[in-house]
Amino acid sequence: IGQGEEYEDNDFQDDVDAEHIYNLLEEEIVPLFYDRDDEGLPRGWIRHMKSAMKTVCANYNSGRMVREYCDEFYNISSELFSVLTSLAETTEQTGASVHSPQASTPSSR
Repeated sequence: IGQGEEYEDNDFQDDVDAEHIYNLLEEEIVPLFYDRDDEGLPRGWIRHMKSAMKTVCANYNSGRMVREYCDEFYNISSELFSVLTSLAETTEQTGASVHSPQASTPSSR
């Protein structure tokens, strides 16, 4: 937000960012939206939105969200499931017992 400045004081940072957002709304966004042509259309706002969509939609879309979900959550869970399934099968075949270190105490061994 703003010029990208960062402050160590979070409250001051919030104040600076809020001031910038309010000024942007008051001086640019709201006037652009309410400036209508003879047909009642906010042509400047429409141009601005189309430009933003061209820039943003390439990076922020449902395809990207699905890929990110798969990479960060699904693939990791799938790999962990495979490891645990393999461990369970090995344990079952060998008759070994698998204990959690947290659940095991010296008296229960």
